[in-house]
Amino acid sequence: MLSTLTLAACANNSSNAEGNIVTGENIAISNEDFMKELKDTAGESILSRMILTELFTKEIGEPKYKQLDQAADAAVKTSKAQIGEDGFNNLLQQMGVGTEEDYQNNLLFYSLMNEVLPNYIEITDEELKQAYEDYQPETEVSHILVDDEEKAKELIKRAKNGEDFAELSKENSTDDQTKDNGGSLGKLDNTGIMQLQEPFRNAMKDIEVGQIGDAPVQTSFGYHVIKIDSREDKPALDDIRDDLQKQVTAQKAQQDNVAVTKALKKLVDKYKVEVTDDDLKSVMDQFDPEKAQSQQMPMPGQAPEQGN
Repeated sequence: MLSTLTLAACANNSSNAEGNIVTGENIAISNEDFMKELKDTAGESILSRMILTELFTKEIGEPKYKQLDQAADAAVKTSKAQIGEDGFNNLLQQMGVGTEEDYQNNLLFYSLMNEVLPNYIEITDEELKQAYEDYQPETEVSHILVDDEEKAKELIKRAKNGEDFAELSKENSTDDQTKDNGGSLGKLDNTGIMQLQEPFRNAMKDIEVGQIGDAPVQTSFGYHVIKIDSREDKPALDDIRDDLQKQVTAQKAQQDNVAVTKALKKLVDKYKVEVTDDDLKSVMDQFDPEKAQSQQMPMPGQAPEQGN
């Protein structure tokens, strides 16, 4: 995306901007034809990205923008250090990203979006109430992961009959990261618990401290035998209201196209954004909740489900 912008800028800034940008024997591609083709094929998506970037930057200010830009740069360097140059290039290919610069710009764009959009997304009392019902205080949880449901049932029976959970984990679990540590996933706060797959975190709520779940829990990783080691008391709603509001708005920014469109509409209205080019006026439709229903909105990157 941004490499296309760079290409367009180069065409506009070239010394031959009024003439041909490609020449050869009976071959000539003019700057005018190139810019028209670029506008026709990618103009709306490029302009949309540019508008959003301007709006987000305006909202957070230059100092915060620079901070996020530096964080994106650091994230790229960390990824390359962790998986190597070849692994990083494979990652770019899998994601359909052309260059390292494009990847970094994407990270920056979604960081900007995640920073700004929650401030413009409305939540209802019902949504807040549901978030409180789903809220789980800091909990220490252990598990045994196996591939077969019947084996999981057998392990539950053995653990409930008094066999040592840690030993059962060590001998049977396929989770190499936890099997030698009693199956412990450590102490997880509500944010950490929300990163677990839904069946796992829902099952946790029904298990008392010191107890083992009555039935195996299936996730994409296999079948889990779950044990709750400790759990803090659940705070009152008023004590965590602000945190829950941030949580809900962040989730809606990632998952709710309608909420995102309404938030973007508030932004473009706030800054009185207009597109004066008749060929590109329709780009504003994506910021109109009624017109954008069938369009794919540029959603913030949603982290893949982790752990269990």
